[in-house]
Amino acid sequence: MERLLLVTQPQSHRLRRSDKEHLRHSREERDRIIIVARPEISRRLARTAPADHVITFASLDDLDHWRTRSGAAEPIGQHVAAALAAVGCSIAKLPRKLRDVLEALSRETCVPPLSAIGRRWPSRRSFYRVWTQAIGDPPSAFLRRVQAHHARRLLEIGLTKKEAALLAGFSSVDQMRRHINK
Repeated sequence: MERLLLVTQPQSHRLRRSDKEHLRHSREERDRIIIVARPEISRRLARTAPADHVITFASLDDLDHWRTRSGAAEPIGQHVAAALAAVGCSIAKLPRKLRDVLEALSRETCVPPLSAIGRRWPSRRSFYRVWTQAIGDPPSAFLRRVQAHHARRLLEIGLTKKEAALLAGFSSVDQMRRHINK
């Protein structure tokens, strides 16, 4: 559960009894407490709650940016499915071992490098042979397609181009732009 404590009058340094009780109550529930206030007020409030459950922000803009970024940590399963659909393939028709590799890839929050995916297979040569026979595209082209889908979604939720490129697995913004525009 998430609780937001917004201090609207920065000149008020005294905490109301209800705020202190609210923080003590949160200690029992083990939920997350979000405080939006000036740093000196945030520190005083944070002392009354468990440190691992308090997140402080200086402004509502900072809070919005944090919430946007936390939405970026969703699994990339929908992007893997979209990339498979783009090559005209269904995950159900793939060999079991390749399907397991793609399902593990779908649970990731960022697109891993090709070497990390290849390590899940006993032989690199066998991995490339089975992949190309089943999907038709080489693994590198497929991963670039997944990266492009993931980068588009990250840009849609409001991340900067640089953040989206990094989280999608591209080495630069220019590389991301080239692959998105294909």
